Amino acid sequence: MENSDLKFIKKHYGEDFAHLCRTFFPTILEEEGKLSEIISEKFAESHNIYDYLAQEKIEKNFRNFVLRCYEKTIQLTEKQVVDKSPEELFDSAGYILYPECKTEKDIDKFKKYYKQGEEICTFNGGRLESCRVWFAVKKNVDEIKRENFPNPVREDEYGTSVISIQYARGGNSFLSIKNRYNHMVLNPDATFSNNLDNIAIGLTNAFEKKFEICSVNSEEVGLSKYNFVKAPDGKFYKYNVVNNGIYYCENNVIIDQDSEIINLDKSSKILIDDIIVDLKQKKIYSYYYGENDSFVRSVGEIRDIKVFSRIDSKGKVIEVYPKEGEKVEIKIDRFNQIEEYINPNVVYIEYGFLEENRGMKKVVLENVMYINDDFLRYNKSLKEFIAPKLKHIRNNFLLYNRSLENLDLPELETTQNLILPDNKVLTKLNLPKLKSIGNHVLESINVTELNFPNLRDIGSHCFTFCEKVKKVELPKVEKIGDNFLNWCFGVEYLNAPNLEYCSKGFIKQNLSLLKNSKHNLDLDYFLTK
Repeated sequence: MENSDLKFIKKHYGEDFAHLCRTFFPTILEEEGKLSEIISEKFAESHNIYDYLAQEKIEKNFRNFVLRCYEKTIQLTEKQVVDKSPEELFDSAGYILYPECKTEKDIDKFKKYYKQGEEICTFNGGRLESCRVWFAVKKNVDEIKRENFPNPVREDEYGTSVISIQYARGGNSFLSIKNRYNHMVLNPDATFSNNLDNIAIGLTNAFEKKFEICSVNSEEVGLSKYNFVKAPDGKFYKYNVVNNGIYYCENNVIIDQDSEIINLDKSSKILIDDIIVDLKQKKIYSYYYGENDSFVRSVGEIRDIKVFSRIDSKGKVIEVYPKEGEKVEIKIDRFNQIEEYINPNVVYIEYGFLEENRGMKKVVLENVMYINDDFLRYNKSLKEFIAPKLKHIRNNFLLYNRSLENLDLPELETTQNLILPDNKVLTKLNLPKLKSIGNHVLESINVTELNFPNLRDIGSHCFTFCEKVKKVELPKVEKIGDNFLNWCFGVEYLNAPNLEYCSKGFIKQNLSLLKNSKHNLDLDYFLTK
C-alpha cells in the first residue's frame, strides 16, 4: 500500500520527486502526514522541482533543509562566541573592515578595486534601500593583481581580497558575501559560503552583535543561492529570472517588489523569463517594461500566436506570426525559460535584449545588422549564434558566456567593449571584415590562430589570455592598445607590417617575437622610454 505522504507528494510535485523523498526521508515517513506537511509548507507546487534539483546537483542541499525543518532547528546553529570585536577578528584574518556604508558615495569609494566588467551590482545604486553594506579589504590588496589569476576560483586570493558584506534589511536578515570576481565565478554572492566564521572563528556572532543584526536560517540561504526565492506565503519558488527586484518563476508566478504573489491565468498566458505571452489578446509584453522592451520590440506587431508541445522535451514551441514578415519561433524549456529564438525579420536589436536570461542555447537572426548594449549579458548557455548579416556590436555582448564554441560573423565590421571576454571554449573564429574592436574583446578564447585581414584598430586587453595562439595575422593593423597577447607566450609568428603603435608592456613581454616579425615599430625607442 502506498504511503499517504508519498501519494500526496507524487500528485503535487511529481513521481521522481516522490522517489527522492522516499530515499532521503524514511524516518520522517514513519510519522504520517509530517513529510507532506513540511514539503507543502516550504515549497510551491511544481512537477519540475526534481528536474531542477538534479540539474543543479543540489539534492543534498534540499535534504539538509528538510531534515532541519523536521528536527525543528530552524534557528541558526549556535554561533561560536569570541570576546573580540569584528574589526579585531577581521584584522587577525588580514583584512581591514571599513565602517558601514551609509551613502552611495561610501560605496563608490571601493569601485576602484574592481576590474572593468567585474564590478558588483552594488555600484549601480539603490542597494542601501534593501541592504546594509560593509566592505572588507585585504591589507596587501595592492600586491594582488587580477592578471595573475587567469582561471578564477571563487575563494582564491584575488577573489577574496575585497569582499562586500551585505545583510538584507528587516527583522530576519539574509547574509550575502560578494566576491571581487562578481559573475566570473560560480555563486559569487556566496563567498565563504556566506558564513563569516569561515573568515575568522566567532566573527558571525561578533558582527551581528555589534551591528544589531538578526540573521535567518543558513539552510534557507543555501536554497536561495540556487534560484529559489522565499515568498510571503513562506514557500520557496523556483525562479527563472530576477530583475528590478521582481522574481519571475515557473508555473506563471511573479513575486513583485511589494512581495505580492501574482498567479497569471494559465489558460490564456505564458510567462517566459520576464515576458508575458498573452494568447487571448495576441500580445507579447514585459511585465515591468510593457511594450518598451527590446525583446518585445524585436518581435514587432503580432497577427497570431500558436503554441505546440516540443517533441524533444517537456517544453513548448511558441510560433508568432507578425503583421509583417515571416514567422518568429520561440522555444521554451520545462521551466518556461527561453532556450531558442529564431527571428528572420529583425534588423536592429535594442538595448538590454534578454539581459537576464540564463537558459538560451540558440539564437538565429538572419537579417540583423546592429546589436546594442547588453545582448544576453548574463547568459552562460548559448552554444549557437547565427547572424550572417551582422555588422556592428556594442558593449557587453554575451559578457558572461562560456559555452559558445563557434563565432562566425562574416559581415561584422566593428565591436565596442567587453565582447565575450571570459569565453575559454571558443575554438572557431571567422570575422573576415572586422575593422575595429574595443576593449576586453575575446580575452580568453581557445584558438591557435588569429587572422583578421581587415582589422585596423585593436583596443586594450584583447586576446589577453589566449594561451594556445601560435600565429597572428594582422596585415592592416595600425594601432594596438594595452595588454595585447599579454599572457600568450606561445605565439611564434606575428605579421603586422602596418603596425605603428602598441603598448610598452606588449613590447617588453614579446621582444624576441617582435624582432622577428613585420611591423613599423621603433623598438629601440620603446625600450629606452
